[in-house]
Amino acid sequence: MKKIILFLIVLFGIYLIGINTVPQYIEAERNPVKALGPYQVSPEAQTLYQSLVFISDLHCDALLWGRNLNKRGDQGHVDFPRMREANVALEMFTIVSKSPAGQNMQSNSEDTFDNITPLTIAKGEGPWNWFSLINRTLSQSEALAGFVENEGEKAILVKSKANLEKLIEARKSDKEVIGAMLGIEGGHALEGTLENLDAVHAAGVRMIGPTHFFDNEFGGSAHGENGAGLTEFGKAAVKKMNELGIFIDLA
Repeated sequence: MKKIILFLIVLFGIYLIGINTVPQYIEAERNPVKALGPYQVSPEAQTLYQSLVFISDLHCDALLWGRNLNKRGDQGHVDFPRMREANVALEMFTIVSKSPAGQNMQSNSEDTFDNITPLTIAKGEGPWNWFSLINRTLSQSEALAGFVENEGEKAILVKSKANLEKLIEARKSDKEVIGAMLGIEGGHALEGTLENLDAVHAAGVRMIGPTHFFDNEFGGSAHGENGAGLTEFGKAAVKKMNELGIFIDLA
């Protein structure tokens, strides 16, 4: 019995080491900072940049890697401390739920092996997220809400016009206040049901790109295979997005 307990303890230790190191390794490989600082910026450009009241960035995949966004990291590009250092007022944290192996700009199959599945497992997420795109999406939404809550009055999760106006007003006197929004890369995250559109809206999602690198229930991707436009489901989803106040990412 003692040997079994010892074996389980060792196995659990290996598991803990894995979930803390494997995602970092994958991010270092897949999401590298290719040009490291220090960066040369003229005093005039720096002064102008710092004088700007409101700077927003509408694309960031930081939620994918399982990092603590409340702490300044040395991987990737974005977390809350680095937003403040860069004078960024609002960041759109886009949720990646699926990414085809061999992803390219020409043609990708929706049936290709999904790169996000092993990353999800390596991060130590529960089995309910391993093979469910909507669960992965809601999990990342919940994570961002938690990071914002940890910042107290210094961060705002922007889900409405009122939230945005509050952020703009707060920034006039305190540039430590930052805002975060939620977006989704690819309507495949909804798994073909309008009920999931209600679920992601309730979770705070306010932007969705219909397709991302491969065809899905919404329709054909510019980087997919079928070359189709919006499907009937896609048209219904776009209509409901307009009704809910979720804007469409055409990029």
